[in-house]
Parts: sequence; C-alpha cells; structure tokens
Amino acid sequence: MAAARRAPVAVLLLAMAVLLLQFVATPSRAATPAKAASTAVFQLQGDVYPTGHYYVTMNIGNPAKPYFLDVDTGSDLTWLQCDAPCQSCNKVPHPLYKPVQKRLVPCVDSLCTALHSVLGANNKCPSPQQCDYRIKYTDSASSQGVLISDNFSLPLSKSSNVRPSLTFGCGYDQQVGKNGAVQAPTDGLLGLGRGSISLLSQLKQQGITKNVLGHCLSTSGGGFLFFGDDIVPARVTWVPMARSTSGNYYSPGLAALFFDRRSLGVKPMEVVFDSGSTYTYFTAQPYQAVVTALKGGLSKSLKQVSDPELPLCWKGPKAFKSVSDVKNEFKSLFLSFASAKNAIMEIPPENYLIVTKTGNACLGILDGTATKLSFNIIGDITMQDQMVIYDNEKSQLGWKQRTGVSAKGSVASSHYYSRSQSSSTAMAARWTLVAGLLLLLPLLPSASSSSSMVFKLNGNVYPAGYFYVTMNIADPSKPYFLSVDTGSDLTWLECAASNGACEGCNKGPHPHYQPGPPSYKVVPCTDPLCDALHQDLGTTKHCTEPFQCDYKLTYADGTSTGALMTDKFSLPMVKPPNDHPDLAIGCGYDQGEKAGKIMAVDGILGLGPSSVSLVSQLKNHNIITKNMIGHCLSTKGGGYLFFGQEDVPSSDVTWVPMSLRTPGYMKFYPYSLGRATLQLDTKSIGAEMMEVVLDSGSAYTYCPELLHSQLVSALKASLSKSSIKEVQDPALPLCWKGNGPFKSVDDLKKEFKSSMSLNFGHGITMTIPPENYLIIAEHGNACLGILGTADIDMYLIGAITMQDQLVIYDNEMRRLGWTRSLCDSMPKTKNMTASRIRADCLHHFYVTMNFGDPAKPYFLDIDTGSNLTWLECNPGKGLCTTCNKVPHPVTHCTDRHRPRKPNHYSQGKASLHLGTKSIGTKPLEVILDSGSTYTYFPMDLHTQLVSTLKASLSKSLKEVSDPALTLCWKGPKPFKSVDDLKKESKPLVSLKFGSGVTMMISPENYLIITASTRNIDDYITMQDQLVIYDNEKARIGWMPSLCDHKMPKSKAVIVSRI
Repeated sequence: MAAARRAPVAVLLLAMAVLLLQFVATPSRAATPAKAASTAVFQLQGDVYPTGHYYVTMNIGNPAKPYFLDVDTGSDLTWLQCDAPCQSCNKVPHPLYKPVQKRLVPCVDSLCTALHSVLGANNKCPSPQQCDYRIKYTDSASSQGVLISDNFSLPLSKSSNVRPSLTFGCGYDQQVGKNGAVQAPTDGLLGLGRGSISLLSQLKQQGITKNVLGHCLSTSGGGFLFFGDDIVPARVTWVPMARSTSGNYYSPGLAALFFDRRSLGVKPMEVVFDSGSTYTYFTAQPYQAVVTALKGGLSKSLKQVSDPELPLCWKGPKAFKSVSDVKNEFKSLFLSFASAKNAIMEIPPENYLIVTKTGNACLGILDGTATKLSFNIIGDITMQDQMVIYDNEKSQLGWKQRTGVSAKGSVASSHYYSRSQSSSTAMAARWTLVAGLLLLLPLLPSASSSSSMVFKLNGNVYPAGYFYVTMNIADPSKPYFLSVDTGSDLTWLECAASNGACEGCNKGPHPHYQPGPPSYKVVPCTDPLCDALHQDLGTTKHCTEPFQCDYKLTYADGTSTGALMTDKFSLPMVKPPNDHPDLAIGCGYDQGEKAGKIMAVDGILGLGPSSVSLVSQLKNHNIITKNMIGHCLSTKGGGYLFFGQEDVPSSDVTWVPMSLRTPGYMKFYPYSLGRATLQLDTKSIGAEMMEVVLDSGSAYTYCPELLHSQLVSALKASLSKSSIKEVQDPALPLCWKGNGPFKSVDDLKKEFKSSMSLNFGHGITMTIPPENYLIIAEHGNACLGILGTADIDMYLIGAITMQDQLVIYDNEMRRLGWTRSLCDSMPKTKNMTASRIRADCLHHFYVTMNFGDPAKPYFLDIDTGSNLTWLECNPGKGLCTTCNKVPHPVTHCTDRHRPRKPNHYSQGKASLHLGTKSIGTKPLEVILDSGSTYTYFPMDLHTQLVSTLKASLSKSLKEVSDPALTLCWKGPKPFKSVDDLKKESKPLVSLKFGSGVTMMISPENYLIITASTRNIDDYITMQDQLVIYDNEKARIGWMPSLCDHKMPKSKAVIVSRI
C-alpha cells in the first residue's frame, strides 16, 4: 500500500535494463495442458535506503515504451501518470503515457465495477464511456484518473512474444502527501493486491500465468519479481492467508512478537505483508515494546542522536559504514504465527536497521499510529534477502530465508560465494544451487545450433593503452579497429556523413565509417532498439526526427553523439547459421571536445550486459547460444576475445556472482565482483571492504586516493632492502629503476617479490602478481600501474591486472570468473575453419627451404596470396619473446589475419555452374590463393550452390554433423578414397570465364574425407591440378594432373590475367 511508503530520500540516477530471464519447467512436474500457464520474471531496481522504492520496468503500449513502476502488493490498481492531458503530475523518469480514446474502459465493465466497490461510493462515472476513479492514501496523497487498456510486453517462459491487453489506471491528477516529492523516481505503481483489477488477477483470468507472485529484495539493492509458480522453491515456510480486518490485504494472520527469543508480552498482532511500504510499521503497543527492548540491550558506546532520516537513531564512536558494523549491538526479533505449526519469521538487525548518509544507525520499524494504522505492516526492510511468495491459488503466504539476490543476479549476502557447480533439472536441486550460488540460471540449453566465435586482439597496456579487435562491418565489408570495453554497452564507430566528411570526428586508422546501401538501415525513433538504448543509458528518449534514433553517450573524459543504425557484421563463427547478421551500432558523428585528435582505434566495442550490447544482440538473434564473453590479455601484447560458451574452461575457474553496482556507477562499470579487502602479501591495506569492478576499457587499475596512499606506503616498505631507486618517468607517477633496465617480467620478479590480492572472503581470492600491477616503461623503469583517484569509491580492475588471465563474463548465470592462462596464442577452437587464422599447420601445403651458411632446413607455408617470405626470427641474443613453438629453431606458420591486397592472382570474372545448371545471377571475380586451405564464395552464392548440390546427391547420402566443417554427409559405409566420392557425388562444378575457357571442379576438388568419422565435406579446388602463375606474360594457367606422379606432357589451359 503506497500510503505507508515514505518519500524517497534521493532520486535514482540511472535505471538498468530489464533482465528478461526465462525458466524451463522441471521434468518432475505433470504434463502441461495445451494452454499451459507461464512464468514471467522481472529484474527489480531500487533499495530501502536512500531510494525508498523497489521498482520494475514494464514495457507498455504499441510500440512498447518503458515505464518504472513501484512494486506494491498492498494496492490492487496499476496506474501510470498520464497525459490525458495531465492536470497535476510529478516529474517522472520517462515521458508521460499518452492514452488513446478507443482504449478507454467503459463504466459498465466488470473491472470498473470491482474497482468502485473497493474504493467506495464516492467513485462514480460522470460518463458511461469511461470509468473514473480517485484513490486516497492515508498520508493525504491521492491519484485521480480513468481506466484504460493497453498491451504489456511480458518476459514469459513459455511464449516468446506475448503482449496481453491489460487494464490499468491513467492518472492525470496526482496530489502528493505530506512526505511527497515533486520529482518521483517512478512513473507509476504496479498493483499486485488480491483484487480482480490487479495485474496478476487479470493475467490469471486470461490464462497466461497462475495467480502466484514472489519477490526477492536485496539489501545490496535490486532483486527480482516473478508471476507464476514455476520457480517457487522447496522448503518454504507457509502460512494460510487470513482475511485482514482492514481490507483485502495479504495477511498471514496473528503473530506473537519476541525479542532475542523472549516474549515481549504484547497481545498477538495482526500482520500484513506490503511491498509498497519501505519500512515496517507496528501499532503502538508492539512498537513501544520493541523500542524499550532495543534500548535496554545496547552498549554505552552507542548514543541516541537526532537524524532527519528516521525518528530513532544512534551513533557510535565513529561513523558506521554499513549495518554489519553495528548489528552485533542488536538482537533479532521474531514473529511466531499462530495459523501454522513452526511458522516463525526471524527479523535480524539488518532487516530492521539502516545506516544513513551521516553514519548513524536508525530503526526502520516505525510507529504506525502516526498514520492511523490499526494493523502491523511488514515492509520492504524486513522482507529483504528473503523470497516472499503470495500464492493466491492455494491462499497461502510463504517465505524462504536468505535466498534474495541483487538485481544483477548476485547472492545478496557474501555468505554464498562458491565455485561453479553443475546445474540440475530437479526443482529441489535448482534451489539448493540458488541458495548457495546464483538464481535464475538458464536451466536447459537452446535447441538451436548456435555458434561461438573467437577474435584476435591487438594492443597492450603500455604504450598503446588499450586492447582492440578488428571488426569487418558493412557490405562489402570494411575493417575497423574497436577498443574492447566491458564498461560500455553500445558499440559505435566514428561516422561520416553522406559527403564523406565528419566535422566532429577524430582521425582514426581507417576512413570513417560511412553508412550506405545496401546493407545499412537507420533505426527509427519508434523501434524497440531505440527504447532499449535509452533505457540502458538511463536517459529520456529525444529524437530530432521520427525516422532516426538519436543518442548521446557520456564518458568520464568526454561525450559521443550519434544515431543508431544496423549494418552487417562479418563474424568468424564456429557453426555459422548467419555469418553476416544485421546488428545495431552507433554512428558517432560528434565526439565533443575530444574531436580532432589522432586516434589508434575507430570506435568502441561495447560488451556490457545490457540488451543493446553486441553480444546480447547475437544471443537474441540465436547466433550464439549463451550470452557469455571472455578475454585473455597478454602481457606480451595482443590476446584473444570470444563470444559464446565453447571456449570456457570446464574446471579451474574461480567464479563469483555478479553484484549490483550503485546506480550512479552502472553507466560505466556494469560488471561488479562484490566487495573485497586489498592485501599486500599478508598485510591488509585499508580498514574496510571495497567494491571491485572489472573494466577492460581502462588500461590501468584505480582505487580511491586514501587506499592508494596506504598501498604505496606498504609497497615502498616492502622494497626498503632492495637496490632499486625511485625515479621520475613520464609514463606514470610512481616509477623505480634497477641496476640495469628492466626488460622482462622475470626481471620485475627479481626485485618486486610482493604479490597483491583481493580477498572476497570465504576462500575466494584474486591474486595480483607484480606483472599485473607494474609496467616496464620506455626507458626500462618499472612503474606502478595502480593509480589513485578522487572520482571513485571502489577498486576498478583495468586491463593491467587482468593480463595473462582468462576473464569470463557469464551473463546467463550472472557470474564472473577468472583463471590463469597463457594469452599469447589463440585457443584451438575445434570447429574453426577460417584459413586466415591458423592455429596449426596441419591444413597447409608447405615446402622445405634451406637457408643460411651452412644451410639449415625450414618449413614454409606456400602462399600465393602473400608477397613477403618470412621466418619467425631470433634477434642477436637468440631470444624471441613473441614466437610460437615450431619444428625448427625458427618456424613456418603463425596465427594471423592477412588483409586482401589488390595484387592477388586474379583470373577475372566467371559464372558458377553445377552440371548444366547456372548458380547465381552474375559473374564474380575469381582469385587463386594457395595460402587458403578452402575455397570461399559469397554467402548468397554459397547458399544457392549448397541447395543445388543437395538436390543432386544420391539418396543414400545422409547429412551429418562433423567437427571438421559445417556441411558433411555420410554414406552407407565410411568413405576411404576419391573413387568412393565419385560414386556418390557425380555432378561437376565449373567456372566459365566467358571466352570459352572453363575450369572444371570435380568432386575430389570440392570435397574432403574427414579423419575421425570418414564423412565427406565441402571444398578444396586446386588439388590434382598443375596451376601456373606466369608473371612474365601476366597470365594464369591450369591443367589436371596426377600431382604425386611424374608430370604428363600436355599444354596448360591459358587465360589472360586481369
């Protein structure tokens, strides 16, 4: 009931995106009927203090628009502030809801009748065409409006796109109460009471969900809300619902009150559960009994003080930082309910105390007589860190202690940190895992054959200052360098206008991205992507034109303004269902005060957890199965980045749940590991635990200035007996020089023997060795890469501290993980087929060349697509710091991307045929490249070829999955030779060059026999042909040949080179 809610102390600065989590019913349940009720799960934002609200984002209307609604189980009617027009409205986070007249609910509607019966005789309809109402609250606040219906977009587990039409209030006259605020952090109220007008009752009536709801409110802020009964845990304490004497509230009946397990001698209290009340309210007798008991048990170190936040507060010898600082001074309260055996609710100190901004501890149980309450309200403060379930199907209320999670999915208390465990499909096992680790994990994998992908990283911490990836965007694709940033959500490029100029841009390594046909599309202002972007940014959507979605990003060091659009991305997929997806990116045409600089990157690759980030879009397109990101940053420079779950190690990963950041910081640092203490060797630095966040977009690690000064003092003390000297260096503020220049990590470890660590408690520690907090500057000095700043109150882990570790961001299970790893080579992804990323030489033709005097043999990859012959090479001292392990003292192959150059061997344009049938509509250029293992066609041409080829094959061939390549067949028995292929695959592929010249491609030139299963697979075209590159006469020739025998004497077919 909103009447009991106090006005918020501070307006929430930023609203996070709604986490649309879906659940799968357990196999143990009975078979569902044809129209099975579903479950909807919503992410909550807010807190008890200082926000004063827990609220949910609801997407309403067509097109859907987001609104923040205060979650209130003490009210029936859901309502929004409404531009009907609005006579008296508060300032709210989003534009006012605009009603459509045809959606007005008439006075004769049964929901109107039900609402008026609850509100009383004063509610009447002045017109039969509409249902008017006026709700009055006990703090003199009121809301007046009319009933209306519109579509709600709900994240339902058993339907991908359900938008039921639901009835709610269009409130056009809001009168604030004595504790009200002109500016509200929410747009309205989500009524979840027991009446027929409540949203939950309407969903039940339409057969969409069961009439069951639950919530878990975290002491860390946020939490979750659900409709339906699919995720109700086991071992819940249940009590029957009782009829409240004061209204149709959720009441567990009468309860006896105890303090420290001793009865307080008050008569049984009528209790109501109300999520719309920030604090708990007791009537006069129990309230006075609690206050007397609390005061009688306090130590003399606590002094009662006046605080503007709440009526009864205490201060200690020094300011309290959190309830954990003071809870040992207080005892638990208990409510024992008479209606059920052993139904006892414990209320520990953290569920009735808050710590205010001034560092005082205040009682969050208030005297209900001030608001003329005749019953006792259990408010948000007392329901924190418990799952509370309101089961209207069975008329029972339940709670389960200590299962609440934060809005980012972390367990609300640090008691539950643990390493990863395997999930179970049984409901009881699920909730054991929930209580011990995480909640709302995707229980079953998707049935779709989605992909993973791996990218090579470039850059370093010093001197570059960032790690970046090459992304190929548009059609035809063009390469762009994007800085990898897990602290940002939107991926964006500096972007030129149609004339090719960008006045507000920097000078990057490539020409500015210039959107154009046929691949790009401007995202209109009404598109859900635009709503999602502004919801993620926490900004009000304001589009200069209806056909364009404008945005402005604010960073710590500047801004970027642009418009949202979609374009094609060429991605290195393992199982490509669509390797050129259309993804939303920002076209950044104004970089603010930063404009005009020379930059080493073209934009930002946003990898935050929100719906607009690249990896979230890939998951939503079913291109990757799991919304997971991992990166491995090498101390030698470079590394790799992956999307999806295939490269996540199955063991030896330390996992912690993602924790909710303070809303004001969420814009920059969405990935939080929770709180930890900093240590140097065994010595603690600082007096308290501090929030720890991950941000790959930051080169260095940062902490508050006070903590930094303590760390520096401790580090200097550890070096007191060392021969190194502190020196000035332009690279960083604090540097040392040794007896000689530092050259490698091993040199650092000889002098810097102390390791740092972040201790999260309960056995979870992140170790930070010297190479993860030092750099070697240009002149050979060692410099501290942990910096102090007054701008943050947390420990920000940047790229320097994440080096030589595989760091995993698991947005599916809301957890973060890390494990030590060698990051200077790409992972051996078993299905990777792109010939330009070579993890080994098994798929190459190579020659032995003898170099030097005396001559030594080396294996060289034969590559007509490259000009320079090169060897991995030792410098004068015989040490190669960035070389691979190879068959000889130097090697023949390496992981690399080779850009296409205009001087490839081109045969000109040709049309493609399968048998006598033409494939494609126009001739395409043909290039010969012995450095590419397989043959490659444009996607549309490849699709047509595959379709035609499948139609021509024998019925005895069956398409199968094989790890070697993406399209494979098996025969009645394993294929063993080329002759076996020819029996089943008879059509010839041919390239016709238009001048009577044809290149025939027989089955052995487009199929392989795989090693493991003896299946056949697509491609490989130049085998068993003599291919001649005549640079004297600028021509290319070929002829069929037995390449493992003596050359036959025959003329080659010749065509002119273009």
